[in-house]
Amino acid sequence: MKGGAFGFIPIERTTGGYALLKKLLASNNQILTKTSLIDFQKVNDRFLISLQGEKEHVLSVKKLVLATGGYGGKFECTDNFRYSSYVIQDLVIKNGGNVKNKDSIFIHPFGYNKGKKILIGIESMAGEFLDSKDEFLFEERLRKMIKENNYHESFSEILERVNRITSKGEKIYFVDSKRKLEIKPTVHYTGGGIDADEFGRVYGIEGLFAIGECRADGSRNGGRLPGYAFTSAIVDGKNIASILARELYSA
Repeated sequence: MKGGAFGFIPIERTTGGYALLKKLLASNNQILTKTSLIDFQKVNDRFLISLQGEKEHVLSVKKLVLATGGYGGKFECTDNFRYSSYVIQDLVIKNGGNVKNKDSIFIHPFGYNKGKKILIGIESMAGEFLDSKDEFLFEERLRKMIKENNYHESFSEILERVNRITSKGEKIYFVDSKRKLEIKPTVHYTGGGIDADEFGRVYGIEGLFAIGECRADGSRNGGRLPGYAFTSAIVDGKNIASILARELYSA
């Protein structure tokens, strides 16, 4: 179908992009699918895409946009969706693309629930961070920043302190009036990924685009990364729509 488009969000992914899309598509409750992308191959000027649902399907398309998220789910302590394997980057390399900046990883110092969640600023304001001896983990200056939710400029210093304690096998806790949580540094965002230009066009594979966190950014952005992947994906998506529209109407 000329000008047609389709996309898939695997049914198990009920956070992240799904949460955003659900608000944008409030009248559509069927945006999840049991079908997942498992492989793609560039053959001449088309992509053969293998999709796995109740059975495997192979589709042929002229353009392919990857909005598959980062590789944070490969880490043991992460608040990203955890997957047993992450093959998207391998598929890009197999088809002639490149992956870079894989060491650009943003680690949040305040992970809990075995790293599956992080304490956001408003939560950390309500309690104290203590070591295993129930002594304050941070000096008064940092404690004040945390209480005022103004500690983002000191992320590196806070993370270094947390890492120094936990690397010794000692435990750190966050305590407020309702709970006591064991704190662990956790992977929150991965700035490395598929090598593409500012419009999301993947270098080395014509017709392939990568948007959002799967596209190599290479910057921790000063610790201010929550929502960055969404913003990037929205801007990249609009750019791609403009590019494809121009190609469609000039054909």
